[in-house]
Amino acid sequence: MKIALFNDLPVQPGFGSGAELSSLAFMREGTRREHVVDCYTPQTTNRGFDSYDLAVIKNVTAFSEVQLDEILKVPTVHWPSDYLMCKWRLFYAMQEKCKKCEGADKAGDIISQSILNVFLSPLHKAAYEFVFPEIKTSGLNTHLSPPFVDPDVFKPIEGVPREENTAIGVNALLDFKGGENVLAYAEEHPEIVFNMFGGPSNNPVLPDNLLYIGRALQEALPALYSQASHYIEIGIAHV
Repeated sequence: MKIALFNDLPVQPGFGSGAELSSLAFMREGTRREHVVDCYTPQTTNRGFDSYDLAVIKNVTAFSEVQLDEILKVPTVHWPSDYLMCKWRLFYAMQEKCKKCEGADKAGDIISQSILNVFLSPLHKAAYEFVFPEIKTSGLNTHLSPPFVDPDVFKPIEGVPREENTAIGVNALLDFKGGENVLAYAEEHPEIVFNMFGGPSNNPVLPDNLLYIGRALQEALPALYSQASHYIEIGIAHV
């Protein structure tokens, strides 16, 4: 089988977060089963895909409607990591207004036209059903598959000391993940040093106590988490 996988970010070892790790595991397993699996981003989706037997949509908020319409001409599996119908992707509030969000129409097309919708948990599925009750009522094919991320890797590492009044954030500065809230929180807490990894902020001015370091290899993250005394969630502060 020839499979095209679509994701906002490139899929390659050591790069990205949950969606990319899961996509990489999918590609490796597909290759092990002797399928051909190619990955496309918005920058490389510039052709027709009729030579493929199956399309797999991961996170595709950066894809245009024209690109998505072309992809949906192929039998498609929808396998989101976040909330496709939310314009902020991870800021989904699960309120009545979410049913009218500008992203709901296109997300509804993808869900209804896919031969299978794969969710990460019962809660993830229920959150989609709130906006798209037809997932439950129309008999659409669904499946639950947890992320291919080993949580045991992200446990405190013995011998790595905590540095008091330090916070770590991973991809927490991205606008669609609530980065503005993180910057505001850092300004309100000058006593904490914020070490930020992953994607950058679009804001050119960062608080003096916030250091953007850049992307880190997956293998380095457990030790970096162990060093911090605080963790700042995407868009929400946990202290």
